[in-house]
Amino acid sequence: MIKTLRSQKRISQEELAEMSGLSLRTIQRVEAGHRVSYSSLRALAKTFSVDVDELERELYAMDKSSNEFIEAPLWVRLVLRTAWYSTNRKWSLIIEKILALVFILCFLLYLTPIFDGVKLDSSPYLTLEYQILIAGFAHLMAAYCISFYIRLSDKYQAWRQWETSDSSA
Repeated sequence: MIKTLRSQKRISQEELAEMSGLSLRTIQRVEAGHRVSYSSLRALAKTFSVDVDELERELYAMDKSSNEFIEAPLWVRLVLRTAWYSTNRKWSLIIEKILALVFILCFLLYLTPIFDGVKLDSSPYLTLEYQILIAGFAHLMAAYCISFYIRLSDKYQAWRQWETSDSSA
């Protein structure tokens, strides 16, 4: 609200600090949503000619929705922070699509008759046809797992947390 009032009057943070008698850092804190003392709120309310209680209610209202603090259950945090799954969302979606395409390719190869009867051993389960089918379903399961992790990361906004923690490292 302070930032809105300040921009409506077309004054800078420095000018507001001078007009209210507060420090520039206090103005920056209140605009960032941090709590300030009641005397600082009174000075700001006097500067903008608003009621100090109204200003306090607007600044510190508890009904504001915030997505900053989404607490994930322990099992979700353990699953999402595994070493093999710490990539970004874009690459996860690409990997998911590649695995799904490999599954489709394997399934189509299984349906073609060219591999029918090609045996690698005397066992009927080791034919090339069955190996292609098994490889296809393995890729399908891997694509499903990646899809599950992507949706879980979306739900708990893990992508944003990882990007900020990776950039600070």
